[in-house]
Amino acid sequence: MSLKTTLAICLVISILLAFFFIEIIPFSLTDSSKISCIFNLSNFFGLIVLNFLLWYLSGRIKMVDIIVLPIASAAGLILYELIQLAIPFQTFDFVDIIFTLYAMAFCVVFNYLLYRWFRKRNNSFLKNN
Repeated sequence: MSLKTTLAICLVISILLAFFFIEIIPFSLTDSSKISCIFNLSNFFGLIVLNFLLWYLSGRIKMVDIIVLPIASAAGLILYELIQLAIPFQTFDFVDIIFTLYAMAFCVVFNYLLYRWFRKRNNSFLKNN
């Protein structure tokens, strides 16, 4: 399986999971604490989708991307959350930052596992830097 195919599959799966957890599950819940937790998953899945999208668009996996892509994506989401402090009628939510950091850690681990999997297969798209 090629790198582009694998990343496309990961991207589609992450989008479907995000849609399921963010759009479908909250309508079946009645407990408000569970609903607020589910809405905070949007940052978690948003970062994962962005991670796979950036990898798919770049068409390569480099060792540095394992850490740089999730950190850069998380920094952007955290900056957006902090900007909401200064924008009227916006809601700053510290829990969103926590879920973003969880997603960043998840992406680093998953990126590393994906990198090792491709490295074992000596994939031609893999670039070791």
